[in-house]
Amino acid sequence: MPILKIILSNSLNFSQGMGFVALIISLYFSFHIFFVRKNSFSRILSGYFFLFFLIQVFNFFYDIGLQNVAANLIGVFIGARLSISPMLYCYIASITNKDKTQNNLLRHLLLPIGIGIIETVLIITQHRFNDSIEFKNSISSILLVFTAFSLFVAFIIINIYYIYLSFNLLNKHRTSLGDYFTFEKGVGLKWIKTLLIGYIVYVITLFTAEIGFDDFPEWLYNIFIIIYLGFVGFKGIQQTEVFPIAKNLISEENIDTLLTENTLDEKRNAELFIRILALIENDKLYLNPDLTIVDLSFLLKINTKSISQCIKQEYKNNFSSFINSYRIDYAKNLLISKSQENITIEGIAKMSGFKSKSVFNPFFKTQTGLTPKEFKDKSLPTR
Repeated sequence: MPILKIILSNSLNFSQGMGFVALIISLYFSFHIFFVRKNSFSRILSGYFFLFFLIQVFNFFYDIGLQNVAANLIGVFIGARLSISPMLYCYIASITNKDKTQNNLLRHLLLPIGIGIIETVLIITQHRFNDSIEFKNSISSILLVFTAFSLFVAFIIINIYYIYLSFNLLNKHRTSLGDYFTFEKGVGLKWIKTLLIGYIVYVITLFTAEIGFDDFPEWLYNIFIIIYLGFVGFKGIQQTEVFPIAKNLISEENIDTLLTENTLDEKRNAELFIRILALIENDKLYLNPDLTIVDLSFLLKINTKSISQCIKQEYKNNFSSFINSYRIDYAKNLLISKSQENITIEGIAKMSGFKSKSVFNPFFKTQTGLTPKEFKDKSLPTR
């Protein structure tokens, strides 16, 4: 195999070696996530890594002197490069979509793939029609303009559009967290923001290297890619499904059909809230640190939208604040109890249903105006 012989016969310098490492890392995570994390959003992340693999293959061939091979792959390179931000958006959409509406991934990739195919057709046409010098020159001119348009104009427009959509989607998800969860760990997706910022740095690095900075160190770009891919791969493997699929929890025929409308009249709303209060207080569901609105939906056999809307209308706040208010009341009783006076604040927090002291402390102060320690010190001497 000539290409392999050329690679093996030439020792790689530091920059080329880092490029090869980035290539291997992207391929590893692409296959590992695809075969180990078998769900729809992980498959999209696997595709995200595969796009980086295709880009790194092109860069590697170019860096080691195989420009002719790289030139034949430029259509694949451009298609992959233009597909990264749409793929990233689809990944974020797939893990934040609480209604489980299937994202049409192909629809978002049509433009990048189409541009890559046109680029490839132009390259093939240029190579195959050598009889007419004038025709070949015309194709070469068209190819040059189209390549420049794809690498810069199309790349900028597509990235601005999909980065905006991605941040907007992430902000909407974080805003609505309190309607469905009483915790953020595993569902807050803070790492996704880092992923997006890292990708923006990647885009800026590309333009720094390609526009007016001929002496930009290629090794620095490759090291950044290694760190970025390593971070995304590590976090992506850990990421679990944010919103469980409702049909796996409640079959359609078991849902209370009287309470499946998007809006509830006052009487039904009041009746539902009484049922929610009874369930929360009698079973002390608030002591479950992993409690979500889906759990209530399962127990009440009512869809999550109706429950969330009911709590907002009756309690005047979201699901998270509603449940945490019960936890704070429970914690206050523990803090003033002499039998629990040797329990740490963190222990009190966990006994009350909070996942950590860092979440418990600010919420407690918001509710009472005091820190847990201040409340304890103020209350115990009066007994």
